[in-house]
Amino acid sequence: MENVAFKREEYKKHFPLWEQVFDCLQGGHHIKECGEKYLPYPWELRDGEVKNMQLYNNYKSRALFYNVIPRTITELQGYVFSKTPLIKIDESNTLIQKLRDNATGNGSSLVTTAKTTLYNLLAFARGGIFVDYPLSKRTLSKRELDEGLYRPTITNYSAFNIINWRVEDFGAEEKLTLVVLKEKTDIPKDNFEVETVNVIRVLRLENGIYRQYVYIGDKIGKDYKLTEEKTVYDFNGKTLDYIPFYFVGLNDNSPSIDYPEMYNLSELVISCYRNSADNEEALFISGQPTLVISGLKRGNTSVKGNLETQPAPIKMGARNAIQLDNGGTGSLIQYRAGGELSAAIEQKKSDMAKFGATFLRENKTEKTAYQVRIENQASGSILSNATDNISRAYTQALIDLHKACGLPYEEVIFELNSMFDYNRLTIEELNTVISLANSRYIPFGSLIEKIQEAGLISKDISKEDYKALENLYNSGLLELKDGIINKGDNNDTKNQD
Repeated sequence: MENVAFKREEYKKHFPLWEQVFDCLQGGHHIKECGEKYLPYPWELRDGEVKNMQLYNNYKSRALFYNVIPRTITELQGYVFSKTPLIKIDESNTLIQKLRDNATGNGSSLVTTAKTTLYNLLAFARGGIFVDYPLSKRTLSKRELDEGLYRPTITNYSAFNIINWRVEDFGAEEKLTLVVLKEKTDIPKDNFEVETVNVIRVLRLENGIYRQYVYIGDKIGKDYKLTEEKTVYDFNGKTLDYIPFYFVGLNDNSPSIDYPEMYNLSELVISCYRNSADNEEALFISGQPTLVISGLKRGNTSVKGNLETQPAPIKMGARNAIQLDNGGTGSLIQYRAGGELSAAIEQKKSDMAKFGATFLRENKTEKTAYQVRIENQASGSILSNATDNISRAYTQALIDLHKACGLPYEEVIFELNSMFDYNRLTIEELNTVISLANSRYIPFGSLIEKIQEAGLISKDISKEDYKALENLYNSGLLELKDGIINKGDNNDTKNQD
């Protein structure tokens, strides 16, 4: 019998890395519920000795979990979505308008769906988008399309859900011939209760024709039974010759799995959590001062019991005195804060900040991503790759969708912002660049890139504005005023007296 729930070796190899990042994203309460998975039992057991779970639970409860991963991802998302994505689609078509505003079919817009894709990519370095088409074997009219009778949807899938895939050679071209997706769905038990079961969705290319199969299993993911199969058609009633699933990765958009960079941060966070547990345990045991006395006067004893061996209670404070024999001493022993454990915790906090967790600063002041620059420029590189790959995947998905609906697709674009605040030039730097450009020390193409990065002109600059800037560049008349570059209002300035 075929194993429809088969998982590729690459998937199984990376699953523990994704799982650790996922657990961190759930927060400190979840991490503590995981128990010894992330915080080992700290005491060595002797022969026949069993673990004291009450002591362990107390040890665990005192630990602090510095959960910087969700905030890091959110702030990196903030860089990207500080500007609205560039979307060029057939706005005149009612179906495309509906898709833009409700891409998933359950209320999430195209931009919101892209935010989820970026979240999955930053967290797990892998994701995918699936364009699902309704069943139709005949050509649909414009009225039927406008009324939403043919309503494609776009669905996000995280690294956890993409369990199997296959690519085959077709001449000089590689083509996706299999994608297996793991899902969950609720099945009603009665008028109120539901049961969550596992679902396997198989997307397959058979003899050049795209088909889809759905299997439903039980709660533990076994005993899968085929419940649905269909051949997918476009609005003309023609079959598709490709699988409408689009992989998204950090390095590229191939089906291969990229290393999840966020796992490195999760290792730091969990290591810091363990250090915190040990540090808090030390403070709990020896944080309060312990009185040590030698040479206690024998007369200072209890009237009850053996006068030689049972001294009276010792009272401390400004109104009490402790009488000692000659040469007697008294002292307080207390755990000294700021030792090796504290230093290790502070070092790891610093390492987190360098990774991109910008709210952990040396002065212990929380700052958002909009107040400080990312300290690790590599984060910017990862973020740029992520946004470019998402833009390519969504653009291709929208092009294919326009084709399937019989709409013009030549100018379809979906592009996320990749000009982030941290790499913007200051006003002084911009003035220097413009001065060098007027002296022709900077090529015009490089100048355009710089002022686009600064947000002074858009990436889809019109031909007229581009030509006006080129004329100013050739005339040496570029000027930055009030954050705006002139675009030819004074083109004849050089001819004026």
